[in-house]
Amino acid sequence: MANGRAATVVVITSSAPFGISETWLQSELAELAQHFQVLLAPLWRRGAVTSWPGADLMVERFTPSVVRSAVRNLVRSGSFRALLASRDAADVRTAVKMVVSTVRAAMIAATLQRDDVAVVHVVGSIASGPAMAAGVVGQLLGSSSSIIGHRFDIAKRAPRRVLADVDCVRAISVGAQQEFASVGVASVVFPLGVVGSLDQRPRSRTVIRAVCIGSVIERKNHGDAIRAVAVARARGVDATLSIVGTGPLTSSLETLVEELDLRASVVFEGGMDRPVLLARLASGPWNVLVHPSLVDEASAEGIPAAILEGAANGLVVMATPSGSTAEYLHDGANGIVLCQPHGEALVAEIADVWEGIIDGRYDAEQLVANAFESLAPYTSEFAMARLMRECRFTLLS
Repeated sequence: MANGRAATVVVITSSAPFGISETWLQSELAELAQHFQVLLAPLWRRGAVTSWPGADLMVERFTPSVVRSAVRNLVRSGSFRALLASRDAADVRTAVKMVVSTVRAAMIAATLQRDDVAVVHVVGSIASGPAMAAGVVGQLLGSSSSIIGHRFDIAKRAPRRVLADVDCVRAISVGAQQEFASVGVASVVFPLGVVGSLDQRPRSRTVIRAVCIGSVIERKNHGDAIRAVAVARARGVDATLSIVGTGPLTSSLETLVEELDLRASVVFEGGMDRPVLLARLASGPWNVLVHPSLVDEASAEGIPAAILEGAANGLVVMATPSGSTAEYLHDGANGIVLCQPHGEALVAEIADVWEGIIDGRYDAEQLVANAFESLAPYTSEFAMARLMRECRFTLLS
């Protein structure tokens, strides 16, 4: 970690930059890095270290003096006392994580204090352990703090007592704001600034080269996209699908591809570092992004970063209205909202849309142009200007 008095923003993550989680933060942090030193402080170090443009991994040295300072920090922490006195956590496992997050926060603060780092702001990447830690570190260092809430992380895991003292509780969608309200936490809505640049290069619309991005888990519903390839090809549509992501359902989906005889038409790309993925979106063969997530309360998500990244790179975006997707995507205006429930009806609808893109029933170029115009609130520049305004932190003089 760099010493000195450079104005520093500390971003407390769940595990990033270890592994490829939380990569939706990268564009925002690259924007912040133009003005501040950015340090990543992961709570759980899982996987291999990946490259995060503009951000440095915080190096912690657990010396006796740091440990003593951390103990003093815990004693001083009003958040820790509130945690011990409250029943914020939904279950024992979450409660334990909150305690561990607070201990880690005390160590992070002690390390920053020892190295005389001029922290102007602390960010918690999600409304669970990182939010707990960000609130504690902000209090101990006397800096402003903010946390980011999506949806899945709020209702069961948000530490309400701590969030009451955070300078900015940020909901990335109206749906997330409603989740915060349901647990008694006030928040402001401004979306993730996942878009760092826009690239509206021409794409072929005579074939379908679709991509599906996301963890290979049940709620992402990759199976219906695969089945749509079979239906479309049976109608004479030249359609292929790339699946970017990893997860427990990969093996069963590979079996489905074999059963449908789609080995030449469906490719499993595996996980990709975000810079690699963005390069592929910009220059690769893909012209359509399909996001067929399940539409039910248990599977609700925020506004998926993949949708915004696809739109920013000139792909036609088609998605179910899962979670807060419809806050960005408007059917027939800047993309295509898939309305049918999952299963046979959704498979047929996806194939119909692909056929319509090729035969001109959908004006793909206008959809892409409109998508570009609607991305302004989702750019990293917009999001970081809003964050600095809400939390009132600036460069040190």
